[in-house]
Amino acid sequence: MMMVWFPPASANNAPNEADAQFSAVAKATLNSGTPVPTAADPIVGVKDDTLGAFPAGLASTPFPMMPSLPQVALGTQIGSLPKQRGWRKGGNLLEVLSHSFATNPTELTLPKAAEASITPITHFSEGFYKGTLPDVLFVWGSDFAVAQALIDEIRFYLQKLNTMGFLLNTSQLNNKGKTSVDIALPAIVLVGGGIWYHRFLAQLQQAIAEVGFSYTEGKQLQQAVLGKVCRGAIFGLTPSLFNHQTPLAQQAAVEALDKIQSVLPNSKTTTTVKAPLVRFKIAGGKHITQRQVLHSLGRNGTVISIENEGLSSAERLELQQVHEQLQHFVLPYAVAQAKKVKKRGKAVSLEQYQQSLSDALFEMGLNRRAFEAYEKGLVLSITQLQKQEVIVPETLPADVQQCLALELVPHLQVIQQYMTAVGLNDLQGAISLCLDYLTKP
Repeated sequence: MMMVWFPPASANNAPNEADAQFSAVAKATLNSGTPVPTAADPIVGVKDDTLGAFPAGLASTPFPMMPSLPQVALGTQIGSLPKQRGWRKGGNLLEVLSHSFATNPTELTLPKAAEASITPITHFSEGFYKGTLPDVLFVWGSDFAVAQALIDEIRFYLQKLNTMGFLLNTSQLNNKGKTSVDIALPAIVLVGGGIWYHRFLAQLQQAIAEVGFSYTEGKQLQQAVLGKVCRGAIFGLTPSLFNHQTPLAQQAAVEALDKIQSVLPNSKTTTTVKAPLVRFKIAGGKHITQRQVLHSLGRNGTVISIENEGLSSAERLELQQVHEQLQHFVLPYAVAQAKKVKKRGKAVSLEQYQQSLSDALFEMGLNRRAFEAYEKGLVLSITQLQKQEVIVPETLPADVQQCLALELVPHLQVIQQYMTAVGLNDLQGAISLCLDYLTKP
């Protein structure tokens, strides 16, 4: 007699709705003798061309991280370990995620309205059974506790699917050119500041290492799942976009991504302010996964590009993002604050700090094989940054500054430790200056 085991649904082992639905599908599968769903079965799994977010508040961050608004959100109880059951939006950056983009709710209420239109999915299991899993899932991975909660959920979800037979022949294509993993798992795009893509992959690989009935099946499943994970970043944002003194100008500036799709919901507001070119780029993952992300975002009105240069394209993208965020949103304010404190002696100019920061991050990328030696002066250049920044507000909005601090501080600390360990120099102390500025109350 064949036994089917399902992991505990909660700390008290009480089955939830999704587990009950999975049990019904498992019984039907076993009774029919067909381990893999066929075209005649009810539609389950990923819904084509839909976008999702984890957590839901990612759709309306004070500092935009997604290129388009999602239709669904994963999340009020993600995390299958007993201590993580009931995990909710709260703590660290997630406290900021629920804030709207502008201080005046009468001027810019679009993010909140958008959140209300997002369909919630409590678990992967629920989305799979109802056929509402997003085609592309944007995941906030800057906080390791949040990322670990998602990894735990993926592991238990894959265990359920594998036990039921949905993941057999993970490398075999169906009549639509999809594998069982493509049907069951969205393309995951990790967003947020910092350099942690490979750490996330290592944790995910370790978590799903034992999923599979044999060594070969387990390795095939790991390769298939890890290939579904990409790294994404938004480029082109500047402090002038966050000047709450001119909300209409701010809204117009972030309204178009590549002049097509907004990082905020669509608006009919018109203004004479010329919007800068805001772009979304991805790196990492399998080629077919990258094409899936491009296609799905294209159907939702967003044009994106793929970063595929260097031997470590994902870290290359991460370093480019950290460089732009520090140069635009941190270093000018840190230098201005340092000049107020240091009234004697020769002060280091902003241009010197900018060049020092570019050199330090380039050397780190060179050491990590994200850049090549001949690219010095070509990537992480400050020339274009200086041209783009025309009007810089004296101070950033408090929620934007708090968001950036919570995003960048832990990762800048890791960058400092790494550079010290491998003997790289932070000339002029540019990274230290940025870190001091972000950590001061």
